[in-house]
Amino acid sequence: MTGPDPDTCHPDAFLSPVFPAGQDISGKMNLQAARPVFHPRIRPGHSRTGLPAGPAKETGMQEFIFSNDFYKSIELMVYTSGHEKCKPLHAYGPAVRSSFMFHYIHRGKGIYQVHDRTFHLEAGDMFLMIPGQRIFYQADENDPWEYSWIGLQGIKAEEYVKRSGLYETLVCSLEADSPITGIFERLHSALHQDNADLLFNACAWEFVYQLASLLPRQQEPAALTPDEYTEMILTYMEQNFERPISVQEIADHLALDRSYVHRIFKKRMNMSVKEYILSLRMADACSYLIHTDLPVSDIARSVGYDDVLYFSRLFRKKKGRSPSEYRKQKQQELADNAVLPDVTPARKTVPDKAEKKQASDQEAADKA
Repeated sequence: MTGPDPDTCHPDAFLSPVFPAGQDISGKMNLQAARPVFHPRIRPGHSRTGLPAGPAKETGMQEFIFSNDFYKSIELMVYTSGHEKCKPLHAYGPAVRSSFMFHYIHRGKGIYQVHDRTFHLEAGDMFLMIPGQRIFYQADENDPWEYSWIGLQGIKAEEYVKRSGLYETLVCSLEADSPITGIFERLHSALHQDNADLLFNACAWEFVYQLASLLPRQQEPAALTPDEYTEMILTYMEQNFERPISVQEIADHLALDRSYVHRIFKKRMNMSVKEYILSLRMADACSYLIHTDLPVSDIARSVGYDDVLYFSRLFRKKKGRSPSEYRKQKQQELADNAVLPDVTPARKTVPDKAEKKQASDQEAADKA
């Protein structure tokens, strides 16, 4: 027995958003438009009840289509969601899905077939359908299931779903108070709330987060290359150079040996970690000196130096003049030329092999 698609045929399903006259279909919102209201969207060939003409009406099931067309998020979105209390032997498939579909069983039993495997599922279980895979599922004859579902789409959907072990196992059991079951409940009440579009998007992100946290994928982390570690070192320094940091702190943060951090950074960046931190601090200090009237002592602390005299000595060594002299000169140049000097340091990147070879060839040519 194969009935209509149970993910779009249901008495309590969500409806699709339809905007009143204030919404321009080009995507521009009239400022006087009211908030969106929700109405059932009817498939071509279906009656106002949403049911196909003919024998399918005997199922007594209303059909609505939940679509997030107005709230598409490129990375991740709730494509469909709803709730169904199925009749005995109600089935869907064999067919394939276009989104990542998650069904959570509240009550009853049924079977789910995929990859020549048959899963016998019951209340508390959740099963996943992956786009493009041929699937079939059916309610039990004596104790048909009642379930909720959520369908996710987006260019990052597969990447995020793959972070969970459910991508491989396809089925799992959830506790009644699991955060994941709570998401289904919030989606069910979403259309009765203001800002439903924000709730849909929030639920999509929380859903993949909870999947990855509660049902993590079991795999050994891939070993990083020296270049990848160097990028991580650069990022850490750029986020923390405004306070005192050391090579040991960076090594501890990355769970690496201190000498290894120093060695790979020096080899790839042609400067030490300490020298790079200094360049970041001096560039920041120059920006403060030119564009603010902050005292030199405040600037010193803002870039990671509690000792203003030590900061001034480092600055003079790096720039050839004291901070006060530098400020006076640059602000005068700014007044004379009305041009903002660029003191922002270019973000150094890890050179690739071609760049290293070109630099080596140029150095050899210069020596010749």
